[in-house]
Amino acid sequence: AAMPTFITGIESSHGLLAVTDMQMGVRIFRQSTGAFVSKLDRIVDAETSDGIFGMSFGVSFSSDASRVMVGGAAAKIHDVASGEILVAKTLTAEAMVCKFSPDDSRVLACGFAKAVVWDAKTGDFLPTWDFEGALEGTWGGGWHPTDSNIVLLNFHDHSMKVVNISSKPRETLLHLVGHEGQVSISSYSSDATRICSCSESKDVILWDAKSGEKLWRKETGLLYNWVSFLGTDNSLCVAQMSEALGNAMVNRWDTDGTPTSSIQVPSKQIDG
Repeated sequence: AAMPTFITGIESSHGLLAVTDMQMGVRIFRQSTGAFVSKLDRIVDAETSDGIFGMSFGVSFSSDASRVMVGGAAAKIHDVASGEILVAKTLTAEAMVCKFSPDDSRVLACGFAKAVVWDAKTGDFLPTWDFEGALEGTWGGGWHPTDSNIVLLNFHDHSMKVVNISSKPRETLLHLVGHEGQVSISSYSSDATRICSCSESKDVILWDAKSGEKLWRKETGLLYNWVSFLGTDNSLCVAQMSEALGNAMVNRWDTDGTPTSSIQVPSKQIDG
């Protein structure tokens, strides 16, 4: 029998595509061919019988793709080549999204109304970067691709904000409103000219990152979507699942939202 594939994060870097699955940890594929490269198993807390604390949410490569980070109740940074766990950080709330800063020195972890930043090498929290309370209601987000003082955050009111976290008080640079449902994921393009996002209203939106203008909105018809940019050409990587959670596809879209290719993410085979 096949265990349903439930994608909870995607990211591409240096020709690699990382896909997190709630039940299977991280699988890494070749972006161009879809060929399987490696798998990093999820970690289940021995004290829990249901495995909830071992579920994997979100994924992020370091800038050179030598490390990959996976969110969850215990966020983990792995060495891509060996699979070794370099840092494991227990969080007070599950991190639905974890992202490396542009210089790889810090990690932004967001989920369930909390956003924190911690040191990527030691796992120590950086209290001066703690958003809890100040930005209550954050669900996910990411870093500006070149400026480690600017983050993109998703909020429970279906909007997103680009925030300068070094300013006092923290300055909102852009407020993006256009989704009708909870924004599940958002990210910058590598040249910082575009922002892509998807939501529980079954849509993907492409934004101008300087003006905040909505460039286009495309309905996917599927509740479960994850979106990220591919490489430097601003094409999109969109992971989509049927609501039955049986099939998962990772699709490549052109900058105008036209699908061009796809990779099928295989289900896990189990006994029974």
